[in-house]
Amino acid sequence: MNCECCVELPHRCSGCSTTAGKPLWTSEFDDCVCPIYVCCVLNKQLSGCWECHETICTVKEIL
Repeated sequence: MNCECCVELPHRCSGCSTTAGKPLWTSEFDDCVCPIYVCCVLNKQLSGCWECHETICTVKEIL
């Protein structure tokens, strides 16, 4: 995942780092934090989702 590819950045969304894992699309849910952000940044302590290079990822498959 790389926010730089998103057409909403920086106009409507400032990215996961700035929004603490609540990018624009999570506003459709009740106070939801992106599950990929939770896995990569909160659980694995990576700087961002783009740092995770796991080839098999159940979180990404859900989305």
